[in-house]
Amino acid sequence: MSEVREELLWLLFLVRFNMNNPIRNWRRQKKIHQFRNRIGTVETWTEIIAPPAQFAGEAPYVVALVRMDDGGFQYGMITDINSEDIVKGMKVRATVRVVSTGAAAEDIITYGLKFVPVDPV
Repeated sequence: MSEVREELLWLLFLVRFNMNNPIRNWRRQKKIHQFRNRIGTVETWTEIIAPPAQFAGEAPYVVALVRMDDGGFQYGMITDINSEDIVKGMKVRATVRVVSTGAAAEDIITYGLKFVPVDPV
């Protein structure tokens, strides 16, 4: 199985099964700032039109698999650009932004990686 396909399948698994676990969210958020401002290249992406309930307010949105310039892959939403303008090989920069918020005041605000274009279109 190709490396990109494995990463994409892992992304789908994470979105489906692991996003609502508060302990995992807390542990992941402690480490997420190390990826901020890293530059990468879009390898593949998909536009999510019918998202899970927690992301319904953001639909449609684009999720991409990004090959980081300093090695490895990361996934996240691509923001600040229209989905039609995204192309394979496009340079993006990782940012830390709110991914989801709970409905009640005591719910956890989840931060995650999102990507913005290095050279806006």
